Amino acid sequence: MARLRYGDLARKPLDVLDMTSLTRNEFQTLVPPFEAAFQTHMTEWRLDGKPRTARRFTTYTNCPLPTPEDRLLFILVYLKTHPLQVAHGVMFGLPQGKTNQWLHVLLLMLQTALRQLGDAPSRFARRRVRIEHVNSSVKRCRIVKDTIRIFREGARDMVAEICCALHNFRVRLSPWKPMI
Repeated sequence: MARLRYGDLARKPLDVLDMTSLTRNEFQTLVPPFEAAFQTHMTEWRLDGKPRTARRFTTYTNCPLPTPEDRLLFILVYLKTHPLQVAHGVMFGLPQGKTNQWLHVLLLMLQTALRQLGDAPSRFARRRVRIEHVNSSVKRCRIVKDTIRIFREGARDMVAEICCALHNFRVRLSPWKPMI
């Protein structure tokens, strides 16, 4: 079975938009800060969440997510479609256990990257404000509408913050036209 890879998906801009809710240009803008956050995290921590003691992180030739684009695609597809981890792993050629590990690491890296870009909501803006057009834009990420199946402490707040930050990121790169 063929694995889902950004290189294959990038040839069709609408497929990138359908799978991630970001245009190809928005996706490419997000890659450098995301990868910087990932590399910084992996210098100190292993994928299983334990501190790194001996070897430094390197991407192996048989790594399931070898490129920064593939890692970002992995987490954005999860946020957009919210499949079971088993199904998500099948799409990317991973067993469920490794899918779970990658999700936990990459969610934190996406949150860090969006905070560095200044698109994460501020502490004051975390209050629940119901504005319908913003709410529907945030709900592009299906994970917000469904029951979140990540049971770690604070996971719901982190996912909501990431989805709001993705909305802010999209609005900053392509502002909305004023309604008449």
